Amino acid sequence: MKYNFLLLLSAVLLCIGCEDKTGTLELKFLGSYDGAPLILGEMVEYDDYQLQFFESDFYISEISLTEGSSITEVKDIDFVDFTNTNFSLEGAENGFSLVYNNIETGNYDGLRFGIGVPPVENMTKPSDYNSDHVLSKPGYYWQAWDSYIFAKLAGKYKDEAGTFDDGFLFHTGTDDLFRTREGNFNISINEESTTIIEIIIDHEKLLKLQNGDFYDIQNNSTNHDPTDPVPLQMLVNNYSDAISFQQ
Repeated sequence: MKYNFLLLLSAVLLCIGCEDKTGTLELKFLGSYDGAPLILGEMVEYDDYQLQFFESDFYISEISLTEGSSITEVKDIDFVDFTNTNFSLEGAENGFSLVYNNIETGNYDGLRFGIGVPPVENMTKPSDYNSDHVLSKPGYYWQAWDSYIFAKLAGKYKDEAGTFDDGFLFHTGTDDLFRTREGNFNISINEESTTIIEIIIDHEKLLKLQNGDFYDIQNNSTNHDPTDPVPLQMLVNNYSDAISFQQ
């Protein structure tokens, strides 16, 4: 009996010693414009006139770490909200952070995530979720689309009289506008400290055409209509181009 007890105790201790070790990953999102922190409400130069941004937020989904062909899921879906952080220089410099615990320790070679709501989740509605779930936001679902609003970007621009009376508003959504972004770089998750990855969103690049010209906001200032896909495709494609990573 004593012998069996010692075997059992050894097995338990061995099992404890083999438990997976975990660490913490922080994704720090930083809004920028022309290399400077993006401060909502402040004027920025845009082509031959000026803009003020007042809203910038989007869903981020299928967040995962990669190691070769292996994928470690971090979070199924979350929400990045510059609208609540970037109304001051301090807020813009601190950024918007998403923190994830219990990430398996080890070395990874990339970070992958989607901009928007994946097709399976996009078949659901805010009423399907508890109030604390990111997909419960009624203001981010458009019944006419049968889709969540993936991203919102809004502000004002100077009109010919030099005032900021004219606004711009861009909403993206529908399955064909879901995009994935991947950064390939070494990522180490350990038990001792939080691994921080800065994800910079360049808002100047969000509103530029592929040829480098500025999008004509003055003549196309409001477009959140999926039946006119060209401006929406530009914006979702630009989210991929506008994102850079820093450790």
